[in-house]
Amino acid sequence: MSAASLADPSNAKLSGLVAVVFKGTTLKGLLLNGYAFGTIATIAGWSAVVAFVGAGLMPILTILGFLHGAGKIGRKSEEPTATA
Repeated sequence: MSAASLADPSNAKLSGLVAVVFKGTTLKGLLLNGYAFGTIATIAGWSAVVAFVGAGLMPILTILGFLHGAGKIGRKSEEPTATA
């Protein structure tokens, strides 16, 4: 289409068609690109929320782990006895 337009520059209808196709293709590409980056940003946003929630839980779990290791919380198990 572009080659035909270049071969006959006086054809206004063909020149207009080439311009519309070019603008339509450009617009389609820009809109799809914007949508793709918007989707990526949405996923990254939710990932950040999950990461911050996990980071907030880690100090609590660390404290509970130290308390359990010190024997202050949790089930008390008996020492295993060797049988021979």
